[in-house]
Amino acid sequence: MRKAARYLREHFADVVRPLVRLTLIPDGKTVLVRNTDGKRLVDATAEGNVVIRFAVAAIVRNVREKVAKLAASREIAIQVRGVSYRVVLTPDLEAGGFSVEVPDLPGVITEGDMVGHARSMASDAIRLWLDANPSR
Repeated sequence: MRKAARYLREHFADVVRPLVRLTLIPDGKTVLVRNTDGKRLVDATAEGNVVIRFAVAAIVRNVREKVAKLAASREIAIQVRGVSYRVVLTPDLEAGGFSVEVPDLPGVITEGDMVGHARSMASDAIRLWLDANPSR
């Protein structure tokens, strides 16, 4: 700790009370200091070698965008008996696969493990609905 405190006094002279203002992270053998810019950790016990440097905010934003994209419903068109039906696939992020709904046909809801399977299940459900409702 003495070595780390000496490093702080030498390299962060502009910081008043560096032990209070800077974040110190001891791991048993070294003491890491989060730099004042918040973008890197410096090993205060090894002559100030940079240990880690990356922008976390950009990574978090990227992951959130990808999760939102994965969670978004998507529409596909399926042809059954010469008619195109709009089918909505909604990912189930907890169980996996997709729930499948055909908005133009009341009660036509199914699910599938993959997009191809969901498409096949939707086609079967549409055929069954049409068989049960011959007037359509």
